[in-house]
Amino acid sequence: MESTYKIDDHAQADGRRYVTEKHVVDGVTYTFEYLAGDDHDHTLTMQTRAERLAQELQRRAAAIAEGMNGEIPVTRLEFLRRLFPEERVACRELAKADPYAADFMGMLDATATVSLHDPDTKLGLQYMASQGCLTPERVEDIING
Repeated sequence: MESTYKIDDHAQADGRRYVTEKHVVDGVTYTFEYLAGDDHDHTLTMQTRAERLAQELQRRAAAIAEGMNGEIPVTRLEFLRRLFPEERVACRELAKADPYAADFMGMLDATATVSLHDPDTKLGLQYMASQGCLTPERVEDIING
């Protein structure tokens, strides 16, 4: 961060002057303006504000990073649309005779949203692949969108 301040040449009626602080962070300029008397410690004010600004920017960056961390689940319909029609039909047909496939399809029927990186989702898709309803490559495509 690069911080500077400039004191206006013209005093106000009460003797105070406008002070303009500029703090440049990653090419973005943050400007603050205030009135202060001649005995004011502008350097201390600038340093304190720079520290507060740096802390706020770090908090924002952490919040954004956390917001990007994690997964947004998809609806059950969105999930099923990731499968090709023939894959969906094969999974449903297998579920009629295979208790493990029936369990996975039942879990899908019981939820409004699907977490793509949930272990049950991955295991269910991998099981369907092991039974020939999907290929291992398609499992990765479905999970990763």
